[in-house]
Amino acid sequence: MQFAAIALTVVAGLGAAALWSQLIYRLTLFYRDHGGQAGMNHVGDGAFSLAYGVSAVCVVAAIAAAVMFNRRLSRLLACGVAATVVGGCVLFYVMHQTGALIEYEEFVKIYGP
Repeated sequence: MQFAAIALTVVAGLGAAALWSQLIYRLTLFYRDHGGQAGMNHVGDGAFSLAYGVSAVCVVAAIAAAVMFNRRLSRLLACGVAATVVGGCVLFYVMHQTGALIEYEEFVKIYGP
């Protein structure tokens, strides 16, 4: 049971790392390459749905791992991974709402083909 909990935590942690690496990359593009101009930084269509779906799986995996762990520190670690994924989703959402990151379809509507 402990091996499964560790595996779930590792998988959720890898998902969190992937999410945050994309967020850092997109924030760097937004501020450095696009000068902080809203509507210029775009991702492929469906990227937000994919990110939220993978993040949901990671949060469920981390919470399941927290339930399976016997030690308090291990449970806190798994909950920390879940909180990190949720924080990344919130930042992804805020970036989309403010125009710091948009889907390609939205980009085309604003600037044309």
